Amino acid sequence: MIYEQWLQSCLDAGISAISTDTCARVAAIMLVHTPSEVFTHNAKAVAEAKYIQKRFQLYGTGTPPPDFVRLLRGYVQELKEYAKEYKREDNMPPSCQWAVDLFKERYNIEVFV
Repeated sequence: MIYEQWLQSCLDAGISAISTDTCARVAAIMLVHTPSEVFTHNAKAVAEAKYIQKRFQLYGTGTPPPDFVRLLRGYVQELKEYAKEYKREDNMPPSCQWAVDLFKERYNIEVFV
């Protein structure tokens, strides 16, 4: 996929292809709402997840930058608090409007409404 190659080229060149804030939001959504097949069947979401993992060293021996960790924790907490407050009958975790909008705009995914 050309997009995946472009993301890798940006990593290699030290260029941010996606803003740090957007990366933290995407990572938070994926952490709170996984496992979900909807992520694994969307090529752009998979490519960006790999990019975020590599860019912020989100793997076993990696040490993510503290600024990213603070953003990520904040968004994860916000999503979890929202899910506690607004339960759904179908047992799917509800999500904040920013998460719904982000995944609709970036990946054309509408699962959190």
